[in-house]
Parts: sequence; C-alpha cells; structure tokens
Amino acid sequence: MSWQKFSATLPAVEPTTLVVAVAPGEKGLATAVRGALVPLDTSERWQQRREKWAATVSFEVYRDQVAADCH
Repeated sequence: MSWQKFSATLPAVEPTTLVVAVAPGEKGLATAVRGALVPLDTSERWQQRREKWAATVSFEVYRDQVAADCH
C-alpha cells in the first residue's frame, strides 16, 4: 500500500443494530421494509461493505496525498 505511512487504526466498536421506524398504522410498509432489509443483513454483504469502504478510504487517502489540489 503506497499510503501505509499515513495509515491509522480506529478503535474497535461493538456492532449495532439497524432500526427503521415506520408509523404504527403502516403494517404493510413495515413488512415490506423488513423484507427488503433481510437480504442486506448477511455476513457476506457486511464483508462486501467493509471491503468497499476500505478500498474507498485507500483511494481517497492516496488521491489526497498525490493529486494536485484543484481548489
């Protein structure tokens, strides 16, 4: 990794639960939202998110260090 000298480690945090609030009278909507979230909450999907986040951070740090500031 070309930006290794700029790397840092954040402290570990406990996982949290995603909560989506739906108005009490919207039972059909609550069911639909619950159904839409189930496939997103797999260990594979979380691993994909972590990998994408790490790649994005890596690119942003690299770009910030080597690219000209256009502002």
